[in-house]
Amino acid sequence: MEWSKEAIERYKRMPIPPNFSLFARKQTEKCTRKKGIHCVTLKEVQETEETYADFFGSEKTQEMRNLLEGKEPVPKMVKELFFDPSGMLYNIQVCPVKYGSQSKEVTEGILSLYRGLKEIFERENLEQIIADLSRIPLCHSSCFNVVITGCSNCCEPPFFSDLGIIGQHIPEVT
Repeated sequence: MEWSKEAIERYKRMPIPPNFSLFARKQTEKCTRKKGIHCVTLKEVQETEETYADFFGSEKTQEMRNLLEGKEPVPKMVKELFFDPSGMLYNIQVCPVKYGSQSKEVTEGILSLYRGLKEIFERENLEQIIADLSRIPLCHSSCFNVVITGCSNCCEPPFFSDLGIIGQHIPEVT
């Protein structure tokens, strides 16, 4: 699909987490197709930007905008949640909370689960257990995969992992 020059420039400055860039592009093209037009204009990019602002909320959208403009406050990436499974027999993936895209409460909940799982896996020597129980040569399918999501959107799909944890928000009347 074609994009106008103005649409491309605005798209590059869309206040969304980096891992959503491709999705935002596809969302914009979807909106354009639904209108029956063949070239993305500034208007469709602005509509997509509003859609994602509603999705992430005004606070996180403003933080992403600040990041793009070099202002404070910016979303705080949670470096601890970027798990490197290289050479390991388990992997722990988390939703985009690691990019600072969720509330403080969701981030703290995921961090707590993440730390607890890592501590248990290390204390119980999960890698040795996996290796000892494997009846075939160790390979990718031997790995124990965990996915933790902060909400029911399940940006990282927990359904196809060995252990999937889906966070829920419990509304509180104030």
